[in-house]
Amino acid sequence: MCGGGAEHVIAILSDEMCKRGYDVSILLTSDDIIDYELNENVKVVQISERTGGGLSGRLKRISAIRRYYKAHRDAAYIGMETSTNIFALIAGTGLDMNITVSERIDPGKYSSQGLMKRAYETLGRKFIFQTGAQRDYFCKKIRDRSVIIPNPIDPEVLKLTDAISSTQKDREKVILSVGRLNEQKDYPVLLEAFRQFCLTRDDYELKIYGKGEDEEFLKSLAGKLGIADKVRFMGFSRNIWENEYNDRMFVMSSHYEGMPNALIEAMTMGLPCISTDCPIGGPAELIDNYSNGLLVPIKDPKALCKAMLKIANDDDLCNRLSLEAIKIKKRLSLSVICDEWIEKLLG
Repeated sequence: MCGGGAEHVIAILSDEMCKRGYDVSILLTSDDIIDYELNENVKVVQISERTGGGLSGRLKRISAIRRYYKAHRDAAYIGMETSTNIFALIAGTGLDMNITVSERIDPGKYSSQGLMKRAYETLGRKFIFQTGAQRDYFCKKIRDRSVIIPNPIDPEVLKLTDAISSTQKDREKVILSVGRLNEQKDYPVLLEAFRQFCLTRDDYELKIYGKGEDEEFLKSLAGKLGIADKVRFMGFSRNIWENEYNDRMFVMSSHYEGMPNALIEAMTMGLPCISTDCPIGGPAELIDNYSNGLLVPIKDPKALCKAMLKIANDDDLCNRLSLEAIKIKKRLSLSVICDEWIEKLLG
């Protein structure tokens, strides 16, 4: 459970379900890293190790999951990542288990398309998607067995909003981005957009929170672009919003996303937000362009720079986007979202 979006949702939902009296276990089938704080009543069970991609390791993982199923037949199971979903479905073959597939990213990006579709179509009974576009990727059989449930807002973020004004006029000259440092988030586009931005506004800094395999590459790229002194790589943090609530803007440059938690939280905090209008539709379901945020095309640093300059140079736009963004709190209440999950899992 490293510091990613799906892992964050697991931590939030497991906490709420524990508070409602459910017995909750998190089954780890790979690393034993847990970056998010869990409710003390959540049981964490390591049932297999990282497979390394080999057939033998994968069969061992399926066998381990299947043994757990046989020992816990009455449980409701949720898969929260495409590969895990496939393992979970195959392991349950013939056991009549209550397994719900939750798709978290753009399914079109998954490397083994044939395997995913066969497993989902032949073995899947219940599906939870984050966006309509995500659901529409699949056949009618799967769509008819599915519901769309967006991500909930972290209650800890909501607590912070009670004491913070959403119309801070003297915002810090900081552009904030949050996400795993990997290919999906397309940080090279953000760095190039920021380089162009600095040609006009050299009084800002860019802060990037997160960790990942591309960190050293991105630091090197910032140096090559001549902006290393203005870009700060902050690492992973559980307390981002306590420190960054008054930044001028939040920017997300991904070329595909599910329902991005970082964007949801930034809007909840009242930060003016810019996001790429990327598949599989999560940002577009959160942002009404020029009403509560700005949408730009993917892989277009010039358009992203232009949007950043608009927010940097226009206080009225900045404050209007902020006031509209915080209304997302009513749409994504944890109580409502958890009700929807439980209805699908146990219905």
